[in-house]
Amino acid sequence: MKEKTQVIAEKDKQELFIIREFDIPRNNVFQAFTDPEILVQFLLLLIILCISIIMITEQAAIIVGATKTKKERPSALLAV
Repeated sequence: MKEKTQVIAEKDKQELFIIREFDIPRNNVFQAFTDPEILVQFLLLLIILCISIIMITEQAAIIVGATKTKKERPSALLAV
């Protein structure tokens, strides 16, 4: 069975690709991007995912002993 989610991260690159395939009708996908109530739910999940990636990246930098100074996160991200 094929994995639904693929994570592609190449060595020595600061790029991360997350690809997810959904087995749903096209009309439902269209509705998800045109119905404001559904779009808000999708965007909230996307924001949570982005914050999680930021936190994981910062933690990984600490583990490998990165010496970069920690920049403050925008207050909008902290409010979520």
